[in-house]
Formats: sequence, C-alpha cells, structure tokens
Amino acid sequence: MRWQCFRPPQVNERFGLSLLHKHFGLSEEEIIVRKVNVKRRIVDMSPKKNQNTAIPYLWKAAPGDRTRWQFFPLEFLGSHQRKKLTSKTMGKLAPFFCDVAQALADLDLLDVFGIGTTNIRDIPISEHEMIIETTDEERRRLTVKPYLRSDVKMEELTETFWLFTPDEGSNDPEAALECKGQHCNRHCNRHCRGHCTGHCIDHNPKPE
Repeated sequence: MRWQCFRPPQVNERFGLSLLHKHFGLSEEEIIVRKVNVKRRIVDMSPKKNQNTAIPYLWKAAPGDRTRWQFFPLEFLGSHQRKKLTSKTMGKLAPFFCDVAQALADLDLLDVFGIGTTNIRDIPISEHEMIIETTDEERRRLTVKPYLRSDVKMEELTETFWLFTPDEGSNDPEAALECKGQHCNRHCNRHCRGHCTGHCIDHNPKPE
C-alpha cells in the first residue's frame, strides 16, 4: 500500500518518481532548464544562469528543521512552458508530497529518488516507441526523445522516471498501480549510478 498516494487522478496524471542522477557539473549560478518541443517531439535540457522565472519540475525531499519535510527544487522548466504551480496549489499537494517523502524515507531512498512532474508525457509516442534520454557531456546538453523499441538494446538502458497508473482491472490493492518508465541510454549504466546519492549535494539546492 506504500505507493497508493499516487492513486488519485489529480496526482498520478501530474507526478511520478525520478531517479536522481547527475550528467555533468554545474556552477553555483547555474540550473538545469528543460524545454519541451511537442511539435518536434523532443526535449532539450541545458545549464542556464539562475533564472527567477524558471518553474521547478523535480524536487528532492529531506527532513526539515521546523517542518517534517522540506522539498528542494533540482531541475526546472522554462517559464513559458507550463502553468506555474502556485503556493496555493502546492499547499493542496502538501499531503501527497509528504506521503511520498515518508515512503522514500521508510525505504532509505531519499537520496535516490525525487518527485517529478509528468511534463515528459506531453511528447506523444506510439506503442512501438519509448522515451530515451541521451547526454552530450562535452557540450553539457541532454536530449530526450522517442526511439523505436526495435532499435534499442534494453540491457543498455536504465529507467529514470516512473509513472503510477491505476490498474482498474486489479482487485489486489498491492498491484493496483501499474508502473511505466522513461529510460536513459548507456550513459546511466556506466556513469550515473555512482552519482545518485551525491546529486543533490552537488547541485546545492535551495528549499522551495
């Protein structure tokens, strides 16, 4: 029953779990900004100087000093790409965020997984495709786009994002959520796993 917090439609249609991993270093002034181009079916991610108008889409949970939990924004969307989550909206989502944080804490996974919005679902894909993230370390650019399943080697991929969709055909509450993922190419297999627990320290996050 641990992940039943994802059952409400207003939650599972908007949020999932993201593997916390770093592909390249950032300076103190930089943040990772994601740009989603639905028409071209591609997502570009790159470092930008800290922008006050950027909208967080990925948070890491950590025990708070004055509150039970704090949530640190790690990655961002361009301000023109999606309606901003207002303080009022975030306030309504507080019980959900806290439930996910507690579930991760119970499994000692707070430094491994974060809470992310499902903006990647804006990219339409067919049943024969899957979303894969690739990294250009030299240019410090990440690209996320669909690939034909027949063209990829599953053993070279690492899942990096999970969606929890209610399985209406199941009577078993433990199996009532179907998990669907996004993948990273071989870069994660050989590189990112070692960065998972250090990701948030390296990013010097500030509480939202």
